[in-house]
Amino acid sequence: MPSNFPGYPDSWGNRRACVVAHQGPTSYTPVTEESPSAYPIAGGDLLEAVEAGMKYIDWVGPMVADGGIFRVEAIPSDQSQYKVPSETMILRWVILATGAEVAAGTNLSANYVRVLVVGGQ
Repeated sequence: MPSNFPGYPDSWGNRRACVVAHQGPTSYTPVTEESPSAYPIAGGDLLEAVEAGMKYIDWVGPMVADGGIFRVEAIPSDQSQYKVPSETMILRWVILATGAEVAAGTNLSANYVRVLVVGGQ
């Protein structure tokens, strides 16, 4: 599990914030969603709250991965009736130059993305 940056997690009122260096998966699976109500979502890269030293995730900031080729978008992994908070988020890896999602089977393990995770204990 990647380590948090020095000084994190930190507290913002009753919420916690943490910058996490998240490693990409060895074989990416594109996100599949048929409609906004089609949850849980399949595919993507799972980000767990425990990576940030938290129990729940409220929000994950989008960020460009080290190297500048990819960016990630965070999607709550379970939005049944917009259930918040969530213990996990799905990261969709996107090619920065084209805006297209990364192809199935792509090895992203050499890529790290720093994300700001806001959540709670």
